[in-house]
Amino acid sequence: LQISDSVSALRRFLDGQEMDAGQLDEVEVLLGSVQRLARKHKVHPSQLSELKSDLEMQLNAMTHGAG
Repeated sequence: LQISDSVSALRRFLDGQEMDAGQLDEVEVLLGSVQRLARKHKVHPSQLSELKSDLEMQLNAMTHGAG
């Protein structure tokens, strides 16, 4: 529900901006990607950056801690 509210707010904002159709399509594709990643990892989109950092630390620990 919060994601759809955010999407709606972003679309309203973008409607007020001067963008060509290609730029708008690119933003919508990126926004869709963020939403899919958040759903896949069961986190809020705002938590994706923190999740990425956590996963990088885990990977680093596995690759460098195993030697």
